[in-house]
Amino acid sequence: MMISYLVIYVIWGSTLRLAVSLILFYPIRNVIQTIMLMGRPVGFLWSFPGIISLTVPYFDTNDFFFSGHVGSTTMYASEYFAMNFKKMAIIISLCIIDVWIALTFLYTHYIIDFTAGFACARFVHRIAEKLSYYPDVKALGYPKEKRYAMNYTPCPKCGWGNDSVLLLADKEEI
Repeated sequence: MMISYLVIYVIWGSTLRLAVSLILFYPIRNVIQTIMLMGRPVGFLWSFPGIISLTVPYFDTNDFFFSGHVGSTTMYASEYFAMNFKKMAIIISLCIIDVWIALTFLYTHYIIDFTAGFACARFVHRIAEKLSYYPDVKALGYPKEKRYAMNYTPCPKCGWGNDSVLLLADKEEI
């Protein structure tokens, strides 16, 4: 997923929306993991296998709520849907389902972890579209067509996507 997106970004140069959403997603996840203390699911399969490893923590960790696997995969799928790469978006959506099923059968997460990871990823992706406007347009000079704006259409003068401002502002203000 990551390599395919990097190839697409280098060739077509779309937007920094995915980078902004990943930068927002993981600190939020870390803060919530610090606050939420959840025990391991009953039947947790990842314990000491008999071989010492440098990458597997054999002590209790608090990294269950919420799922970073489902969250990051959801952000990639959301980005492909926004870029109108429908086939790749469908493939990655199937990966979300696969990750959900695999982690459920391996007893590594609770169902609420997947649901919260999916919801937070969609929310962060929507926020990242608005936050990425300034680096995309002001710093990199991408036009709207190249940004693949999905959630709102920004004003060409100020950048905000509020159509109601025309009803509330005078012609002089506009």
